[in-house]
Amino acid sequence: MSSNKQTGTSTKHAQIRQASTQTFVAVAVSSVVVSMSIVMLNILWETSKFNSSVHDAQGVAKDILETNIEAAKPLQESFDRLEISGNLIPTQADNKKNSEVILDALPSKFDFPELAASISNLAKVSSVELKSFRGTDIGSDATQSSPSPVAEQIPFTMEVEGSYSAVAKFLLNMENSIRPIKTLSLDLSGTDNKLRATINAETSYQPAFDLKIQKRTVQQ
Repeated sequence: MSSNKQTGTSTKHAQIRQASTQTFVAVAVSSVVVSMSIVMLNILWETSKFNSSVHDAQGVAKDILETNIEAAKPLQESFDRLEISGNLIPTQADNKKNSEVILDALPSKFDFPELAASISNLAKVSSVELKSFRGTDIGSDATQSSPSPVAEQIPFTMEVEGSYSAVAKFLLNMENSIRPIKTLSLDLSGTDNKLRATINAETSYQPAFDLKIQKRTVQQ
């Protein structure tokens, strides 16, 4: 009798232990499943937010692109009319486009060597001798582009020598040149046959328009 009780008790204990083990395993598995579900939900939520941010950024970029395309149409039409509207200046060569004349009149770069060459050519066609040409060539330090470009000055000083009529012709040619040159001061010395003119002047250039194409990284 006592033996049967002990056997029954052992069986119950074994069943309890087995049930406890099964319960523990079930709880552990459930915990893992719940934890993984929470992690996956967080990942899905973050991915959804990231995709939404990308979609919004793409929408903004698309709107800007469409606006720029629409703005480019009248600009192209105006440019085409400029090119076929006839010569801008009387001395314009037949093969010189109006857009090229405008670039000659107001270059987009600080081009001191080209300015010196232009003055030298004016002196040559005016029959005066260019004795000196001075100025500060800031080269690559000059502003090359800007989102809001404005004309910037290029000051220089030069000395030419020739007859009175030749010097007068040089001043007139400089005044009528394609590129606007403003005379700041003029000092004359010598005689009518050998006149020296010291001229302080300035011209301009306008940095190129910077389109400011931007890249944006969408953070996850």
